[in-house]
Amino acid sequence: MESIDLDVTLAFHNLTFYAGLWSNYEERFREVPIVFDTGATITAISPVIAVALGYQPDYDNVVEINSATQAGVNAIPVIIPNLKLKEVALGPVYAYIINFPPEGNTFALLGLNVIQHFLTTIKFNRPKAEIKLEPMFDIDNVESLDTYLSHSSRFGVWSAQK
Repeated sequence: MESIDLDVTLAFHNLTFYAGLWSNYEERFREVPIVFDTGATITAISPVIAVALGYQPDYDNVVEINSATQAGVNAIPVIIPNLKLKEVALGPVYAYIINFPPEGNTFALLGLNVIQHFLTTIKFNRPKAEIKLEPMFDIDNVESLDTYLSHSSRFGVWSAQK
């Protein structure tokens, strides 16, 4: 598997690019602006994006997420059925539905639960940046990936407390 080269815009002090998230309604990928966030341990999407893609949030399953910079964020666990970076479909990704601050213009973020499985190079050239992701496994081989990840799942574990 070759590397994945993302074209990224530096917007609102974030590395923002478009990723394909699977739409349960349309049964196809929908392009969603997503922040490449090396400071986030999780991947997250907003409730608006979740509903638009047909992910049915379980409002009875709200958990609390704590991180190095923020504590007590309410979130709803969700599995993104398939996430695509450029033309590479990664398969299911564990994520959370959270409310992002409105002033940030963020609707989704790609966190370390996905990023950590790639050798990553970021080149800044304002107002753009280039991100090169080199997989540490054969993305096209699901069995290889499941073996690589010790918890036998694709991209992530639930990290919140009920």
